[in-house]
Amino acid sequence: MTTTLPLVDASTGYRIVPARALLPELPADVSAIVFHERTPVGRTIRVCAVGDTGLSGQVGRTASKLGYGALLRDIAPLLQSAAATFANLEGTLMEHPGGPALFAAPPEAAAALRQSGVTVAHLANNHVYDFGPSGLASTLAAAAGASLLALGAGSDAAASQRLVRTDCGGVGVGWLGCGRTLLPQGAGARFWEFDEQALLGAIRKARPSVDVLIASVHIGFMYLDYPHPDHRAMAQRCAAAGADIVLMHHPHVLQGIETTPDGKIVCYSLGNFLFDWKEGLITNQVMVQEQNEGAVFVFDLDRSGLARAAAVPTRSDESCCVRWASGDRGSAILERLLRISRHLGGDYAAAFWRQRSERNTKHVLRMLRFYIVHGEWGSVWRMFTKVRRHHLRMLAHWALASLRPRGSKDSHAATS
Repeated sequence: MTTTLPLVDASTGYRIVPARALLPELPADVSAIVFHERTPVGRTIRVCAVGDTGLSGQVGRTASKLGYGALLRDIAPLLQSAAATFANLEGTLMEHPGGPALFAAPPEAAAALRQSGVTVAHLANNHVYDFGPSGLASTLAAAAGASLLALGAGSDAAASQRLVRTDCGGVGVGWLGCGRTLLPQGAGARFWEFDEQALLGAIRKARPSVDVLIASVHIGFMYLDYPHPDHRAMAQRCAAAGADIVLMHHPHVLQGIETTPDGKIVCYSLGNFLFDWKEGLITNQVMVQEQNEGAVFVFDLDRSGLARAAAVPTRSDESCCVRWASGDRGSAILERLLRISRHLGGDYAAAFWRQRSERNTKHVLRMLRFYIVHGEWGSVWRMFTKVRRHHLRMLAHWALASLRPRGSKDSHAATS
């Protein structure tokens, strides 16, 4: 029996509608969440956004067997209906990368992504530099060859910070993209390492030249329902500086959505879209179902800004093909989005820190153990150089929780 959702959430005002209200071709048993709507002023154009998109691991194996077209066959019509579709491209595109080719796919995969409707690829993330400047240069070349617009990366530092435009139908749309990686970069191709003041300055500079401005930031902590309170404050400053839409990604699960009083949208994590959750040196068994869930975020724009914003839930099957999340599965995704969006309006910091310690500490310790066992002392050293005060707080919280009698819960459990 399908779960019944409220048509209008009393706390946020977000509405649940049939997905066919966005595109008539969508399945009848798929719902969508509308988190902003006003009467359009003149003609509108559509922009779609999806989260972490990797073309390696099981995704690549399925593509080798069934063809790239099978991966997004169900979802492609909505992506293709948009004037521009954004994805965070999580990985490197290059031939024969050498060594363990984690998060690496052949350059021709870019063309398959473009054929499925993606037009803007965010590259400023923690995996695009796995194979150094040559890997990034190869990724940039593959994107250009497939007519994908690269966001947050370029031939040099200045090019990586350029404003990308996808003007259509008389509506000027600009994009800025960066990512927090803490990775040193050498000469050659570069990506835009997150710096809040630089980003705010770029937003203010770009604002007068476009009708709609979208800022994309690769930042956050993995497998959590909530953004770090500091990251939420940063996103709000981006909106105040002039970004109409702020898209955030990296946690690999969907997080909440926030609508400002003047109709700007912040999506705190777009979640996984096309991604092999098992790929990596170790597999994290935390939030497994949520790692295989995502959404297509749909923005209808006019020259005054954002006319409508919505999200249609998706899921990945065992072969990493992306499907529409229908029935109870889709309702559960929307319910979770509504719940965590409500919590953003209150003090969620305690729940954030509890989840941070419970869901991330064991993964970090397992990674540290992997490096030690395999004698990768350079990686061990890099981990220790990134330790900050909040990591010690996280470790202490986890250690204390581990000492509690099994079955006991802390006072913040009800907020998760």
